[in-house]
Amino acid sequence: MLVLIAITGLGLIWFSLNNLSPFNWEKLKADKLTTANTTQTQVQVQITELYERGELTAYLRSDVVTLLLTGVFTLVAGLIAAAHTALDKLFFRKFFQSPNMPMALRRGILWGSFPVVIIYLALIGYLNTTLLLLISGTYMLAEFGLSALLPFRKVETGK
Repeated sequence: MLVLIAITGLGLIWFSLNNLSPFNWEKLKADKLTTANTTQTQVQVQITELYERGELTAYLRSDVVTLLLTGVFTLVAGLIAAAHTALDKLFFRKFFQSPNMPMALRRGILWGSFPVVIIYLALIGYLNTTLLLLISGTYMLAEFGLSALLPFRKVETGK
């Protein structure tokens, strides 16, 4: 089930990268940044310059970027939750006990949002080393805090 969620995220990423362009080409042409004679290398240089100036988000299509970020979130959350349930069942539960799904889903959602936040901050040009370390520390504190505050689900012993 959780692997299917991850496969859905992979499908969203694949579809949006292969069939949709993240750039608003009409706006790029209107601002005279690309023409019919512009080569791919020139476009890459111009996109790099836009990113360095912090103006890249003005030329991105928000619907495609949202679809990509949703795919990244779904892929990472599904993989982490699936790995958590598999490891929990394999190493920490007995044969008749089910894995702790609420904890797996919580960790999947928490750590699935991490790359989305990082990618978004990188797109708007606010990502630096200090902010990356602060966000990582905040996610670690959130994980430890939630683990300490939320009780574990009671497991029936099957007696």
